[in-house]
Amino acid sequence: MIRGISLMIGVLLGVPLVLAEEQSSNTKSSTVFIANYDKKGDFVGWGSGFFVDEGIIITNKHVIEAGTYYRIFSTAKDDSVDLTCYRDIGRSDVKINLDDDVAYMRAYVNCEHGIVQFADSDPLRGESIGIIGYPSKGSLADSMHLSISTGSVTGEIKDSWLRTDAYIHFGNSGGPVVKDGYVVGVAVAKSVNEAGEYVAGYFVPTSIIIKGLLAANNSTFGYTAQDLQRNNGYQKEPETFGTEGDPFDPIRKTEKAYNGDCQRSLGEGGESTGYGGCECKPSFHVSANGQTCEPGAEGYIDPYVKRLRKALSSSSSSSISSSVSSSTIPKTTMPDFTDYNDSDIGFTTVMSLRTLGVINGYPDGTFRPQGNINRAELMKILLEGFHSDEIKEEAHCFPDVQNEWFAKYICAGKRLGWIDGYPDGTFKPANSVNRAEGIKIIMSSLVTNRKTQEVLPRDVPEGSWFESFISKAIARGILLNERLFKPSQNLTREDAAMWIYRGL
Repeated sequence: MIRGISLMIGVLLGVPLVLAEEQSSNTKSSTVFIANYDKKGDFVGWGSGFFVDEGIIITNKHVIEAGTYYRIFSTAKDDSVDLTCYRDIGRSDVKINLDDDVAYMRAYVNCEHGIVQFADSDPLRGESIGIIGYPSKGSLADSMHLSISTGSVTGEIKDSWLRTDAYIHFGNSGGPVVKDGYVVGVAVAKSVNEAGEYVAGYFVPTSIIIKGLLAANNSTFGYTAQDLQRNNGYQKEPETFGTEGDPFDPIRKTEKAYNGDCQRSLGEGGESTGYGGCECKPSFHVSANGQTCEPGAEGYIDPYVKRLRKALSSSSSSSISSSVSSSTIPKTTMPDFTDYNDSDIGFTTVMSLRTLGVINGYPDGTFRPQGNINRAELMKILLEGFHSDEIKEEAHCFPDVQNEWFAKYICAGKRLGWIDGYPDGTFKPANSVNRAEGIKIIMSSLVTNRKTQEVLPRDVPEGSWFESFISKAIARGILLNERLFKPSQNLTREDAAMWIYRGL
């Protein structure tokens, strides 16, 4: 006699499952570990989930019901929980389908991960399946390694759930059910008899998941149907355009070159002609070798020079000359960075900001352009460089921002409305800034109330919290017309400098 169906959020009990042997690396790298925390910040359990689109995760309603905040961990290459790569979200980032025990979460995890591919139809009775996830194995530490159990579909129960003899255990809830590498459902429950012995597992099939996704797909969610996603599993090899070896007609995926294509090919002075290839901006000229665009053009006066001249003339530093050419960036007696030179795309920008004292290098003489920038560093650059009059001797504005060197910058940013904290009330000043967070902070520091309607990069969902900031940044020329914005990717020091420079 069946005693009942048990829903499976992680608890500290369990038996080992069969390890995965032949599952695609994409499906495994799409799976996430979902840690639940209550309103006091105490850990209360875990479950599994998986990416179905960039920033959208499927799991079960009962996985997240006990939590107020959630930490979403990605899966590392060795199939274990990647404790260094996670995203914290709150209840506002979750949508629940009350009819099928499926929850949809919005979370941009800042590292590489897969996106599952749905099967074309639900599995039939007798067909083999596998269930992937993070089931409990006795202790939390032992449970943080991806596992798979295998079996077959044995029938259907009410509400169109499917039954399987594949073993499902606590912690598996929310994990993908797969057939031939394609997702056919999400694990949801198990049943046991009066002796507590396992009887069957249950999962919600893909057909129901997709209906729920489309129902949740409004301006605040933004799910892209998989046949429209830019996913290698659904796309043919794209046609390319351009001429090999010609920097003014670079190889690209679109018939017309975009500004991003031209800057990658010609440097920061390159821009799209609007009808095909690339050209140099009016403030630049073609280099002697015909391969790049260099600063300066006959009769052109860089409007930024006036601002630099004003800043330099008011500086008490004797190491910087206030004599500025009308067609060049001011020179400085400071040596160049050892790892950055005029062949780098942002060199002119970075050196200009360095001349103003807005940015500095490291003690070893490097700039580390591709290094990450953390939240405290970005606030210092914005406040010291362009809003120094707003710096007060403020402190204790977040639980983790007391009287450290960065307190006055972060507290000023909070007072001015540029920043807010995480759901737990902290600011996490040492956390790296991702590109979505970076453009939000930079655009918030600028005085702009203009509403814009721009063509957005394809990985910026309509209605996302950062959409308006990106639209304004494109309109203002801070962001160029890139095909991808990569919102969850860490913001580099070089990109931060270029965005700030263009916003002046």
